[in-house]
Amino acid sequence: MFATMIITCTTPWMGVMMLGFYTGRGWYDPDALQVFDCRRRGGRYRFTHCWNGRGMTAWWVSAVVGVLFTDIPGQFVGPLGDRAHGVGIGLPLSPAVTAVLLLALLRIFPEPRAAYGPRGARPARTVKAPVPPITGPGAGPDGAPAALVGEGG
Repeated sequence: MFATMIITCTTPWMGVMMLGFYTGRGWYDPDALQVFDCRRRGGRYRFTHCWNGRGMTAWWVSAVVGVLFTDIPGQFVGPLGDRAHGVGIGLPLSPAVTAVLLLALLRIFPEPRAAYGPRGARPARTVKAPVPPITGPGAGPDGAPAALVGEGG
């Protein structure tokens, strides 16, 4: 049961990650992903206080839907788990809800253009917004991340 619940809750998260990869055309900025780990601030993925509300909303709603429709006879049946007459549809339903909800949220609340690579977003709209500069220890003078220690030659 525990493994099923973990999988039911992480499947929507994987869906958010795959849709992010798809909408970004396979591009991401690795330096901007490491801003928090390097005790810096800013960067193209800053969003709202380092939280991407679109992705978090799609993940949580889909995980809850997945748990509600889970049916593991004799162990756990969610409040809506018996709707499919003994077949647990929570696991296939949660990524479907993730896809529909996240793409709708990206359409309604577009992410900044800077969050995507040089070719832009695939199916979603974007808004013009400047990239917040990366600040803090290790940031270069122009806001770009400084080289990591031990890197280069």
